[in-house]
Amino acid sequence: GFYSVYILANHWNGSDTETNWNLSSLDDGVLLNITVDGTPPVINSVNLSYGGENKSWSNITTYQNITIIANITDNLLGVNSSKVWANITYPNGSSIILNLSSAGSDIYQAVWDFPNQNSENGTYNITIFANDTLDNQGSLLVTLGVLPSPDFVIPAIYWEPANPYQGQTLNITFTVNNTGVSGFNGNVTVYMYWDGSLANSTNVSNTSLQPGDSGVNLSLEIQNFNGTRNFTAYIDPNNGIEERYENNNNYTKLFSQYLNATVLSVTYNGVEYTNNSAKPKPGENITIKLSVKYYNNGSAVSALGMQNFTLWDKWATGGTGYRNLTSRLYQKDFSQNSSGIYIFNYTVPSIVSGQAEYNTHNFMIEVKKTNYETNSSGVNGYSLNASNLAVSFGWSSITLYKLTSGSYETYPFTLTVTNNGIAPIYNVTVTLTKNSSSVSLSRTTCDIADIPAGTSNTSCSVKISPSALGTYNISTSLITGKDALSNAYNGSQVFGIVNVVQQSSSEEEEEDGTTGGTTTQTCDSDADCDANYACVDGTCTEISCPDGQIIDHFCVPYNYGLAITEYPEYVYVESGKTNSTQVTVKNTGDKTMVVKLDVIVSNASVSVYPESYSLDSGESYSFAVNFSVSNTKLGNFTGVFKAYREANSSFYTTKTFYLVVLPTEETKYSINISYQSYLATLQELENQFEKIKSSGAYNESELELIEELLKQANETLNDIGNYIENDDYINAQSLLTQLNATVNTIKNNIEGLSVTPAPDGSALWFWAGIGIVIVFVIGFFMYMFYPPLEGYHPQKGYKPPRQEKLLEKIKRVLKEILEKLKRKKTSAGFSLPKSVKISRHHTEGTGRYMDGYKKIR
Repeated sequence: GFYSVYILANHWNGSDTETNWNLSSLDDGVLLNITVDGTPPVINSVNLSYGGENKSWSNITTYQNITIIANITDNLLGVNSSKVWANITYPNGSSIILNLSSAGSDIYQAVWDFPNQNSENGTYNITIFANDTLDNQGSLLVTLGVLPSPDFVIPAIYWEPANPYQGQTLNITFTVNNTGVSGFNGNVTVYMYWDGSLANSTNVSNTSLQPGDSGVNLSLEIQNFNGTRNFTAYIDPNNGIEERYENNNNYTKLFSQYLNATVLSVTYNGVEYTNNSAKPKPGENITIKLSVKYYNNGSAVSALGMQNFTLWDKWATGGTGYRNLTSRLYQKDFSQNSSGIYIFNYTVPSIVSGQAEYNTHNFMIEVKKTNYETNSSGVNGYSLNASNLAVSFGWSSITLYKLTSGSYETYPFTLTVTNNGIAPIYNVTVTLTKNSSSVSLSRTTCDIADIPAGTSNTSCSVKISPSALGTYNISTSLITGKDALSNAYNGSQVFGIVNVVQQSSSEEEEEDGTTGGTTTQTCDSDADCDANYACVDGTCTEISCPDGQIIDHFCVPYNYGLAITEYPEYVYVESGKTNSTQVTVKNTGDKTMVVKLDVIVSNASVSVYPESYSLDSGESYSFAVNFSVSNTKLGNFTGVFKAYREANSSFYTTKTFYLVVLPTEETKYSINISYQSYLATLQELENQFEKIKSSGAYNESELELIEELLKQANETLNDIGNYIENDDYINAQSLLTQLNATVNTIKNNIEGLSVTPAPDGSALWFWAGIGIVIVFVIGFFMYMFYPPLEGYHPQKGYKPPRQEKLLEKIKRVLKEILEKLKRKKTSAGFSLPKSVKISRHHTEGTGRYMDGYKKIR
């Protein structure tokens, strides 16, 4: 039988670590060997690795992650890998436990986050413990010595100017500090990188930095700063110096000439906007809070006005690009501008022509400031709470047959009306129309009470019933609905083509028993030949009549005729938008033909639907023409509607029309800004011209030309102002182009003015000297020849007339001049005694006195 044997093994010999017992069965002599395991795992070696290299347990200086690697074996049951760990005791007595994991091949390891574990200098005791599966435990103690070392850091950098812009010189300075616990004496290498490229390599020799010292000052000059650039300073880039930490030797700073604009919040009705909050309806306001700061030092950009901001809006759901909608952005609160905070109201897009830009919008606010690069805020969003109507036939073209029985196929279909928006729509009406009485519709109007947001309605069924062969157009002439606020919405027109053709007989034609081949029929006259043949030289010959009909064995050409009977003489489209119209073409000939319509016009993209249409004699058809105008210049552009026969494009008729590109609100705003700018520019040019003119140093004929140009420019500017006042922005924009050319001509003429040569200074003095000499000589001789005055002299009293010859007089005068020159002082005047009175304008006796005096008695 079977027996259960229970064995109790006690390890009674404390000196043995392993005991073997031999047990034998009394029945069959089977020998059982039992081994009792008391041997712990053996820790053969412990190594460390840091900096990518294996290191010894001798003294180290660098503080970085250390990998502890232990080789552990157990000869019997093996090492319990979940019970291998290190107990690390720090020099200050604190300790940590670090679990080691198996790396295979008896290797167990762990990463010691040495720099972040309160690292300090001194001796670290590291004891490795390992258990086997029976919890026999082995251990090994190793020690690690850490020496004091320096540690180089760049605590901060400084720069001037605080917020550099393009073209300025940027000066960057920084200091190298020693934050380690040991001093350093030697050479220190510092690399400086500008935008990823080495800009400077400096070797600072004989550097002495004690712990806590800030002793190495370095700088870098960047000329013609521009864009956004990185600056990095790197101490000891090749790790040539043993430091406490090697991962803190660099400092990086990003410099930019851009402004930093950030949208802080978007609110609607006082509640911050989220995807789950209430959403603005078309034409309502949202509030945008914007922060504008300088990029480099984060200081506020203050004193900005509305002219510094541009708002760009993209209808993400509708797939438009970003459009400038600044005309819908208004200042709400700029009182915090000293902190760089600006608060706006933004009027979201309104319903236009029954269409709303429903659901998701993205917007950015662009900030402009003199000398600084324009920067936009990050992309922010809002959702427009609006409806959108769309209709689908479920088909674009179908073919129906006139059966051999003479009846016509009919076609039932379901009209799908969808609300793509995020707001419900009510009182929806869809009206259908057709272009011919030869096709009928079972119903032409569908009324739907409401369509919830994001759903479709399929309650409207329609059946098409033709009554004649041909090609017919089915379309929606009206798609309307209203939202909860009774705002009207329209859907886009939908077209469908119905082709009605004759069905071929399903029965095969019976064979007539002929063997085929070509037969020749002789004739005496056309009457002997079939209808499509004529008798030529006694033989019935087939008549070729590709562009006519055979009547009485003759080819009679078709009478083709086309006329454009209805068309718009003027097509009005806002810049950047689309508009649709219809052009009606009539077949005035006597033959059915396929007609196409082309539209030839500049500054617009035009599509025509359908591409072609088959017109019976006397039949008319209205082509749908869609004009799409990009953001182009305003004005009237001449265009041509051209209707022609598809088989022969040389047969055509045309009508001339005018495409009128109207301004959007954004364009009007731009024109007004340009007008104000030219007002300031012309005023500045006039002031400059007046200064030039008053200087008198420039050519007069050139000044007259500039004066005439200024007059013309002011007249043009006045006309622009009148056009703007009368809301005629087309002519205003046209004159702005003309004004720009005139202003540029004025600037060029002012810069090219030639200076009238001024007289030479030395020549002026020369001729002035000649003039003085001539005057002196003339005066001298006049004095010589003039008779002497006799009479009373204030100092010499009365003198009788002196009679002397000219030569004697000259000698006397010269002698008197020489005597006066010898005097030390020259008498500057005289004074009369107070008792002397002088009476003017009297003469007495026979003696002559000086004019105005008389003899004193």
